[in-house]
Amino acid sequence: MRFRLLSVHAHPDDESSKGAATLAKYAAEGVEVLVATCTGGERGDVLNPAMDRPGVRADLPAIRRAEMEAARRILGVRQRFLGFVDSGPPTRFATRGRASRGGPASSTTRAPSRRSGSRRCTTG
Repeated sequence: MRFRLLSVHAHPDDESSKGAATLAKYAAEGVEVLVATCTGGERGDVLNPAMDRPGVRADLPAIRRAEMEAARRILGVRQRFLGFVDSGPPTRFATRGRASRGGPASSTTRAPSRRSGSRRCTTG
C-alpha cells in the first residue's frame, strides 16, 4: 500500500516556510506528496527590498509559479494550483474537490488567519 499526503496552502512559498522538511522527508521515504496551492500569490507582498522593483511586481504571477516549480523539485513533491484568486476566499468544499480526486491518507494545512482571506481555503 502506498501512502499519500496532501498539504494544502494558500499561496506559493507557504509550502517552503511551513513544513517543508516534513514534506521532503515523506517524499524521500516514498510517500506520494501533493502540495495543493489555493492561489497564485498574485496579490502578495514582496518582502525582500532588493526584489521590490516595478518589473518584479508586474510579473509577480510568473515569478511565483517559477518559485513554486523550484520548490516542488527541491522537495520532491507533486504540486497543483487550485486556481483561486489571491485574497478571495473560496468555500471549503470547492477546495476539497479541486485538490485530490483519490483522497489522501493524511493531510496538513495551516490555521486560518484573520489577515488573509486566502488562508481560509486551507481549512475545512
